[in-house]
Amino acid sequence: MAQPDEASGRAAAEQAAVLALADYGHSVENARVEVSCDRGNCMAAGSAVTVTVHLSVPLPFVPFSKAFRLNASQLHATATQIVGRFR
Repeated sequence: MAQPDEASGRAAAEQAAVLALADYGHSVENARVEVSCDRGNCMAAGSAVTVTVHLSVPLPFVPFSKAFRLNASQLHATATQIVGRFR
């Protein structure tokens, strides 16, 4: 669904990422969402908006403190969409 402004669009992208992470049992604290666009105005028709999610997957059942974090993997996923002419 198209959002009325750039801030709402970023918030919707972050919320979608949080829901997807929760569906797979990952904590939002281990993720970071980046939103970028190829033009100055991400809401302009024809702009390519890219959302990238970075996720650190901690090793399960490892009894270390937060200061010494061991990760099983670092994952990155990217999706790009073009803003349509009609909103």
